Amino acid sequence: KKFVDMKEKLEWVSIVRGITIMLVVIYHVQLVDMSTGCNHRFCEIIPQVYLPFFMPVFFFISGGLVYKSRILRDCGTIEFYKDKFVRILLPFIFFVTVYFSIKMLFNSMVKTPAELSFIYYLKSFVYYTDYPSKPLWFLPTLAIMMLLYPIYKYACERDIRIIVLLVLTVVFYYVNISYIPNVFNIDELNKYLVFFCLGIV
Repeated sequence: KKFVDMKEKLEWVSIVRGITIMLVVIYHVQLVDMSTGCNHRFCEIIPQVYLPFFMPVFFFISGGLVYKSRILRDCGTIEFYKDKFVRILLPFIFFVTVYFSIKMLFNSMVKTPAELSFIYYLKSFVYYTDYPSKPLWFLPTLAIMMLLYPIYKYACERDIRIIVLLVLTVVFYYVNISYIPNVFNIDELNKYLVFFCLGIV
């Protein structure tokens, strides 16, 4: 009964999540003007309206769902990690493989050809700029946030702890981490962790 009630209460989250996914799709749509070879101006203008907030909303919702569906239910860390491996990392592995395969099949026709090697394929899971996995950057970023689950759980036990955690993520937001090698898209972590924690709050 509690699980059914929770599903009913989270209908609004499903709606917002659906809208966010739609915005992501719209952002990546390209309608090429055959006379110029460029993307239609309309497809470039519209995403600029929501570009500043649609990814923060995605991470905000993710944080809220972690709290509602896992922390409130006192989900164990190992159980949580297993769940996120299935929900985040397996889709990531699958789609990187699909993207890589498509690039291989149509390498001569794509704008950014891929290197035909197993090492290059493995690097696609670690580095994202100039790799077929670039559009999936948010999945490893989200996975890193999920690794911090024990910290979120501990912080939620006391109001002061969650406030301290939120303040720390705000400070982290302004820290320049560009000097760190950008493996697993860690460059994006400080930009979005604060929104994830706001979702938990």
